[in-house]
Amino acid sequence: MSVVWIVSDGNPGHFNQSRAVAEAVQDARGWTVEWVTVRPRYRGFLRPLVYSLVNAFAGRMGMATARRLVAIDALPASRPSMVISSGGATAVFNVLAASAFGCANFFLGRPPLRFDRFSRILLSEEAGDEPNVVRLPFLPTPVTPEQADQAGTALRRELDPGDTPLWAMLIGGSSRSHHFEPDDWRALAAGMNRLSAQYGGRWLITTSRRSGETAESILRRELDPACIAEATWWGERPRPVVPAYLGASDIAFCTQDSLTMLTDAMASARPVFALSPKRVDFGEGGGMFEAYLEQHQAEHRIRRLPIAQMEHVDPVSPPGFTPIHESIRDRIYEGYVRDVLDAKH
Repeated sequence: MSVVWIVSDGNPGHFNQSRAVAEAVQDARGWTVEWVTVRPRYRGFLRPLVYSLVNAFAGRMGMATARRLVAIDALPASRPSMVISSGGATAVFNVLAASAFGCANFFLGRPPLRFDRFSRILLSEEAGDEPNVVRLPFLPTPVTPEQADQAGTALRRELDPGDTPLWAMLIGGSSRSHHFEPDDWRALAAGMNRLSAQYGGRWLITTSRRSGETAESILRRELDPACIAEATWWGERPRPVVPAYLGASDIAFCTQDSLTMLTDAMASARPVFALSPKRVDFGEGGGMFEAYLEQHQAEHRIRRLPIAQMEHVDPVSPPGFTPIHESIRDRIYEGYVRDVLDAKH
């Protein structure tokens, strides 16, 4: 039986992007998906040396060398037919495993190794002229319209909102480009309260790892409890509720600091409002982030607006959206993965 190995560095965002592509392969080809978590053994000035050695001699290195260079939690018993990963810490094991087993390997993002050490590199930015590098129109996401609808139907059955509109609110937090202050969180709570009072909807709210205690405490204090259908506070009890919240909702709001959450929301085939704090500075290296937002706003997948302007949104009849009704992960498989696997198998 053919198997996909997902190589994980423990970062949920990296893992979920790899999982999205792996599950598309699983659905299309009937392959099994397994994963292995790795951590580099060498850091600091030794790391570039490791990269140089792998660039030069990967074909002569085997799994024994991989174990010396990378700490491995547990190695799957099965032989891989494909390896996929995201995050620089996974690149060495990705390349050495693919070389040892003679299988196709994919990397999401820019790897710290030579590009020709991978069968294909999948980028969400300009790809350049490298023959094995492609630009993806979307970040890979495991969310599909069907999955969201199914999870959302179950949640609506549980909550029994009747005719009350439900709206999803996916909340991130401060990052290198987005800087949230207490006033931003107070403005978010005020905007949510106003929309509920005006249009009668209730919120399905989830915070995330980056939200932090300050954001959660302000929101919990200032949100009107009557406007909340259900809330998942990451700092108290994290749960994987995003597909269900999106599927149960008519529209989705998401703080725009998280492209992963925005893509999850787009993948659910809902209209998506991307909310920004007062301080946003994409700066050097942020061009890809800003270009991704601009691309999907131009294609009417999302509508960007400052948190302070939430009160101008019509959540009942949002105009001008063109939702995605096909599976993003299947689209990525068909357009950018299938041909490589067909050539190998």
